[in-house]
Amino acid sequence: AYATDSSTLYGVIPTSGDDSIVTVNATTGAVISTVGTIANGTSELISMAYHPGPTSGAGDDQLIMLEVSGSSGAVVWVDPATPSAKNTYGSLIWSPASLFTGLAYDSVQGMLYASTPFGPDGLYEIDLGTCPPSPCTSNQLSGADVPISDGSLSYSPDSQRLYLLGTSFG
Repeated sequence: AYATDSSTLYGVIPTSGDDSIVTVNATTGAVISTVGTIANGTSELISMAYHPGPTSGAGDDQLIMLEVSGSSGAVVWVDPATPSAKNTYGSLIWSPASLFTGLAYDSVQGMLYASTPFGPDGLYEIDLGTCPPSPCTSNQLSGADVPISDGSLSYSPDSQRLYLLGTSFG
C-alpha cells in the first residue's frame, strides 16, 4: 500500500503466527524495516490498502487490510503510527475470503475495492460506512467481471482511477 502523502510503501508479511507490517523500498522491493507486528495467531493479513484520512495530518491515516482465517474474513485497519494495534471494521460474507487478493481505497469516493478471480470473479466494492456492525456491505461492480488471478489493486487520487494487475485466465 502506497502512502501518497508520505511517499511510504507499506507491505505485510503473513506468517503462520503473527504478521509483520513493513516498509518497502519502492525501487528495489527490499524490506526496509518492520514497523509493527500484528498478534493474530493463525489468521493471515493477505492484502493492504492505504486510507489517507479526511485531514492532511497523519493522525487519521489507516492501513486497511483483509484478514482471513479458514474460509472467513474481516476488514481490519491499523494506524501507521501505531501499526501493532489492530482495529476491526467488520466481517465479510465472502467464502472463502482468501480468494480476494487485491485491495485498494478510493480516497475521493471513500470506497474500498477488492478483486477476485473466482465465482463470480471481478471487482467488488466494500462500503466501510456499513460496518460495524458486521458484516460489511459489499457488491460486485456491474460490468467488472474481470478474471484476474493473484490480482493486485491500486487507486490513484491524481488520475482518480483504479488499477488492476494480475494474471489473466479464462
